[in-house]
Amino acid sequence: MFSFKKTGILTVILFTAFSLMMVACNGSGDQDAADMAAEERQEMQAQLEDLRDDIDDALAEMAGRIDRASDEAERGELEATYEELTGQRTAVDRMITDIEYATADAWEATRDGISDAYNSVSESFSDLSASIEEEYEEIVE
Repeated sequence: MFSFKKTGILTVILFTAFSLMMVACNGSGDQDAADMAAEERQEMQAQLEDLRDDIDDALAEMAGRIDRASDEAERGELEATYEELTGQRTAVDRMITDIEYATADAWEATRDGISDAYNSVSESFSDLSASIEEEYEEIVE
């Protein structure tokens, strides 16, 4: 037999089940977003660490060239380049630190700032590397 009381209880049960299902779905979405943000952080950090390794290699090479430089003018140019590379390495270290300490709320702004800075440093490093190679070839010839 149909009763209003049973229908009311059934409605409450269905509403509660639906609410719990919606909370679970929203929680899952939030978790997916958190997982994506964590993965994005790891990828950015790995790229920055690779760039830092490249800069470290260039610094080691520059140090050797400075030691071998016989001309004071050449030594001065190499030392200036070395200082520029050191500044780029410092910038990369700051970006890595920013990634490590960015809060979830600040991640998007941090990510965008780091992405812009990474592109700038990476482009500058590539230009500087090409310039170093050209100068070195001129010296060797």
